[in-house]
Amino acid sequence: DTAYAKAGYAKAWIDRLLALNVADDPALVQAQDLLRKWDWNLDGKGRGDALALMVLRPANGSHYQRRAAPDPRTVLKETVVHLQKHFAGLDPKLGTVLRLRHGEGARRIGLPLDGGNDTVRASTLWDVEPDGRLKVRHGDSFIMFMTWDRDGRVRSESIQPFGAATTRPDSPHYSDQAPLFVRHQLKPVLFDPAALMATKPRVYRP
Repeated sequence: DTAYAKAGYAKAWIDRLLALNVADDPALVQAQDLLRKWDWNLDGKGRGDALALMVLRPANGSHYQRRAAPDPRTVLKETVVHLQKHFAGLDPKLGTVLRLRHGEGARRIGLPLDGGNDTVRASTLWDVEPDGRLKVRHGDSFIMFMTWDRDGRVRSESIQPFGAATTRPDSPHYSDQAPLFVRHQLKPVLFDPAALMATKPRVYRP
């Protein structure tokens, strides 16, 4: 779920941004217009998602830590300057700005992400890269679902942002789950020996 409830601190913060008198700054007027039309969903499909993501993060941090909210005009201005500098406008696609990045050189991946801080699809904290993109470093990680039928047979699926060998760049599993993760997809977790053997890439003894 990539959406926000239009309530609580998030609603109060967006209202403060929209109440600013920014008539002296056309870029801030444009930013307010984008936020006013934003659909409250960081799914990367609607307009204003990147802008909303970036202005909500400081308010989320202060709310979570029970600190005073930051100055709304400062946050709006800094976000506008960042988007203009690195993306030549205020409305780049969210996945252009928010990235799942991992590795170096030929093994480096960079994939578009969605979600945001305080959404169920958590992309909570990021590092600002030299190209202006936001490299997510905290949010959704290992996710697993398990179900049992009436006969006790288990079915399980899981996913994590990179792969099962995140410290071994030469492994085929270094980042093989990343494309699934960004598409909100899962992979099977196999418990049945026959099913496991049917999908084996190799069998060995340590």
